Amino acid sequence: LIPEMMAAYAARVVPMLELAIGVLILVPATRPTAALGGAGLLLIYALGISVNLQRGRRDLDCGCGGPGERRRIAPWMVVRNIVLATSLSSAAAPWALRVLTWADMLTVAGGVVTLALLYLTIDRLFAAVTPFAAPLGSNS
Repeated sequence: LIPEMMAAYAARVVPMLELAIGVLILVPATRPTAALGGAGLLLIYALGISVNLQRGRRDLDCGCGGPGERRRIAPWMVVRNIVLATSLSSAAAPWALRVLTWADMLTVAGGVVTLALLYLTIDRLFAAVTPFAAPLGSNS
């Protein structure tokens, strides 16, 4: 979707933008802006995937796997990004300050670990059922 002459620039800028959002969301003063920026970026990714799916370009690598792991784009990724963007935007809401107890910390830690493992499991499951297709024009 990006013009070819800007692709190399975007390939350098987008990871820096993602890193900046990840760091700035940890700072209370910049959290709302970073959360909305991250949600916006996820929605842009969802839009890009959706446009390419509509164009029939399902052989594109989503870029969401690790190094050397190619995954083709799929409709579930659009839904995933919308859900993640919605969840992330909730971090922009005002927070009420209160003292955290050990039970709160244990609950949050357990919830984060459970959600992370659930996300990784679902991601692996969907990656397994949507293997990367042969390049366009290939007869294999």
